[in-house]
Amino acid sequence: MKELQVIIEKYKESLISSILFLLVILGTIYGIIPVVKTILHLYQEVGNITKSNKILSNKATLLENLSEDAYKQELNDLIAAVPNDKSIPTILNTIDAVANESRVEITSFSLSNVGSIASTSASVKSSKGKSSGSTLLSLMVGIRGSYENIYSFLAKINNVRRFFSIRMFNIFFPDTNTIDVLIGMDAFYAPLSPLSDTTNLPLEQLSTKEEDLLITIAQMPDYSHITQGAQRVIPSENEMRTNPFSL
Repeated sequence: MKELQVIIEKYKESLISSILFLLVILGTIYGIIPVVKTILHLYQEVGNITKSNKILSNKATLLENLSEDAYKQELNDLIAAVPNDKSIPTILNTIDAVANESRVEITSFSLSNVGSIASTSASVKSSKGKSSGSTLLSLMVGIRGSYENIYSFLAKINNVRRFFSIRMFNIFFPDTNTIDVLIGMDAFYAPLSPLSDTTNLPLEQLSTKEEDLLITIAQMPDYSHITQGAQRVIPSENEMRTNPFSL
C-alpha cells in the first residue's frame, strides 16, 4: 500500500496532466461532432435553397414572357379535345354536327360501359388508351348515305376538336343506291389527377412540336357546344351513289 502511495505521489502531476488532457480531447470530440453535423446540415439547406431560388427565378423569367389569356385558351382547346370526364353531350353534339355537315343520316347509336356519366367507375382502358395516358369510351354509330358523303363523315370525324378513334367499321348495301356503315369508335377522356405541390419542380417551355400540336388542335372545328334542334340535312335520293364496289 505504501509503495502504491509512493508511486502516486511520485507521478501525481503527470497523472493529473494526462487525465486533464484526456478530458479535453473527449470534450472536444463530443463538442465538435454536433457542430460538424449542424454545419453539414446548414450547407445542405443552403444548397437546396439556392436550387429552389434558381428554379423559381427561371419560372418567373419564363412566365413573364407568356400570355395568360393565350394559355387559358389553349387549355380550353385541350379540354374540348380530351375532356376530364366522359362528357356524353359533347360526343352526341359532335357526331350529330359532323353527320349533318357530311349529309349522312344517323341510323343507330350506342355507348358501351357508360356507367355514371360524371364518374370514372366504368372506364375502359386499352393499350391505345394506356399509351396515350387517357381513358376510352367505346361507342357504335350507324350512318346511311352516298359513298362520297360517308367518306366525308369518316374523314371529318377524325379531324374535330373532340378526339375520336375509329376501331372498325362494317359496310352494308341494303339497295343499289344506299350504303349503310356501322362504325366502332372510341372517345377519349382523361380524368384530372389531384393537384400536387410543384413549386420546386422546373417549368419547361413548350417544344416546337408541342406548340405545333396546339395550333393544329385550335384549327380543328369544335362542335361540342352546338345546340341540338338545328335543321338536319337529309340526303336526297339523287345524292345517293350506286354501289361503288359493284362491277
